[in-house]
Amino acid sequence: MVLARIQMEEPWAEIGCGSGQLSLLVAKRGIYVVGSDIDEKCLRAMKVNSRANKVDGYIDVVLCDAASCLRRNAFNLVFTNPPYFPMEAEKPVDVSILAGRDLRILKRFLLDSLRISKKSVPVLFSVSSLTGLKIGQPVLCRCLPLERICINIVAKR
Repeated sequence: MVLARIQMEEPWAEIGCGSGQLSLLVAKRGIYVVGSDIDEKCLRAMKVNSRANKVDGYIDVVLCDAASCLRRNAFNLVFTNPPYFPMEAEKPVDVSILAGRDLRILKRFLLDSLRISKKSVPVLFSVSSLTGLKIGQPVLCRCLPLERICINIVAKR
């Protein structure tokens, strides 16, 4: 896993954390992480998961859209697995994977991630080859039958 190899000072942020699987991995290393999500149920699950894994002292959760409520230049690493399929969501459950035909949700996640990261620190994000986006440098890729999923890295200058 890419996050396990990174040595950066705290704090870290996960944008669109869902139930917190990635944040839990980070917190288990003793790194403080703030997770944001738009879904209250996911954040409740993340709190339960962090308590069950005895890392609740390393995780805070924030209810907001992308990173809209987080402070500019506040984090030493930002990571996100944003919605990246270029389709419109028809049901609320689809919002976690569908970024809109114009990829507006994915772009908002990336812009917010760059806004809250400190200068010259990494933003890690997953992206599908189906988007056609060429942003950042791939650090890990997996080929699936219909697409290629990569973890890309980009930093604010």
